[in-house]
Amino acid sequence: MKLNQFELLKTENNKPYLESIKELEFDENGDLYFSLFYMLNKYFYYGDLMNEKSFIIMLDYNEQPLGIYMISSGNNYSTSFYKRNIAMVLLLSNAEKFIFCHNHPNNAIEPSDSDL
Repeated sequence: MKLNQFELLKTENNKPYLESIKELEFDENGDLYFSLFYMLNKYFYYGDLMNEKSFIIMLDYNEQPLGIYMISSGNNYSTSFYKRNIAMVLLLSNAEKFIFCHNHPNNAIEPSDSDL
């Protein structure tokens, strides 16, 4: 299966739009969420990043992936982003659902206080 990585850009008139910057391939082996996790590790070295990064995976009504967008890149302790950018990307992609994900550079699997 192929998944587009998008970037949020603006026209000369300041109108936002999504542009595909890379086509990512991944195998859907029956478990979509495991396949997406594997794809994040493969393309973004998700488990080995030195800095915290946040992504959203846009899904259609049937929970099929429409694309992926990196929301933010922070330092080794945190990352921050504007909720309006997430809303804008979801609206522009016509997503019905989404998955929000981010890494912990220290490989902690428990959510931190700021995650909650």
